[in-house]
Amino acid sequence: MFGTLEHFWATLAVVAFLLYVLPSVIAFSRQPPNAGSIYVVNLLLGWTIWGWVTALAMAVRSKPTGVRGPSKIVAPARSSCVAESPLPLSQAAPAASTLDSFLRDREV
Repeated sequence: MFGTLEHFWATLAVVAFLLYVLPSVIAFSRQPPNAGSIYVVNLLLGWTIWGWVTALAMAVRSKPTGVRGPSKIVAPARSSCVAESPLPLSQAAPAASTLDSFLRDREV
C-alpha cells in the first residue's frame, strides 16, 4: 500500500506542476509578442488563482494581425481649407532673416 500511495502523490505532484506551467507552455507554443510577460506572471503570481488565470488569459488571447514592427509614417494630406498665397514668392514681403533685424524693426 505504501508504494501505491507514493505513486499517487508523485502523480499528483506532476499533474499540479503541469497545470501550474500550462500558461507558459501555451505561450511558448503560440509565440505571442508578450510571451516574456506571460512567463513572469506565471512564475511569480501563478500560485494565486488570479495570477494563473491572468497568465492563461494572456497566453490564449488572439494574436494581433498585420505586420509586426514599425509601420510606415504617412504625411497628412494638405488641407483644402488652407489658402495659398496670392503673390508669387518673389513678390511676397521678405521675412526678417535675423533676430537683430526683427528687433530693429520693433524699436520705437
